[in-house]
Amino acid sequence: MKRLIAFAVLVCLLLCGCGKTAPDPTQPALQTQPSQAPSVQTTAAPQETIPETQAPTEPPAEPTAEPTQPAPEMVTVYLLTNVTVYDSGSTQYHYDENYNITSYEVLTIENTLMYEVFFELQNENGMACAVRAQWPEDTGSEIRYLTYTKDGKLSEEQIAGSNYTGYQYAYDAHGNRTEKREYYDGILQSVVYYEYTGTTLDAAWCQDNAGTVIFECRIDNGRILEKNYYDSSVRYGYRYDYDENNNPYSSTFYYDGENLPGERFFYQAVEVTAERAKYLLEQQRYLLSIA
Repeated sequence: MKRLIAFAVLVCLLLCGCGKTAPDPTQPALQTQPSQAPSVQTTAAPQETIPETQAPTEPPAEPTAEPTQPAPEMVTVYLLTNVTVYDSGSTQYHYDENYNITSYEVLTIENTLMYEVFFELQNENGMACAVRAQWPEDTGSEIRYLTYTKDGKLSEEQIAGSNYTGYQYAYDAHGNRTEKREYYDGILQSVVYYEYTGTTLDAAWCQDNAGTVIFECRIDNGRILEKNYYDSSVRYGYRYDYDENNNPYSSTFYYDGENLPGERFFYQAVEVTAERAKYLLEQQRYLLSIA
């Protein structure tokens, strides 16, 4: 009877579709698996970073430099600062910061002022267009007007208020002075003539308006060594010595066979551009006026 009841229960369970299987007591119990697998964090292997392909880096362009201008040619010009006349007096010259002549004063041997000369109305090249001589205590004055060629050569010098008293200058194609013509009251008085080989002075002499020679110069290598006068029954004139810079250093005055100390020249050396020098040299030629 007990067996019949047990068999009936088993059949009932099978017929009810129970999906649970009774554990086999002969097998070890299995551990219960979780309903979901635990999330496994996989450590990815580090990926090698591939750099982006870039164009080759060019060196930075250097700034465009301005074209280098060659340094201007510099030359030495010797400015007359003092002329001492033996047993007579002296002349002292003054310049501005650009080496333009501004004035000079003529003194006696006792340093008493005889008169002053002022250079005024400078043009764009620094050349004076007016020269004013002033005697002390307003006892008198004289103004000369100067004009120049396009390349800075002195072309005319005229005393103001006169019926054309002054000088006219002429030049050749090389810029050499060929004539210096002197007028008084509109009448030609004399002409100084100059001759050259290239730019080297070979001869210089002066004639009056009748053609009579007043003086002539003895010249060597472009330098005036003597200035001999013939407008007197007594022979007289000047002899010049030069320094190592080719500037007149001193003069000797001779008269009727006797030699007397003449002038002593003093200079200041300045460095200027070659372009500036041509104006300063013309200025110095006017001041020196050997011939």
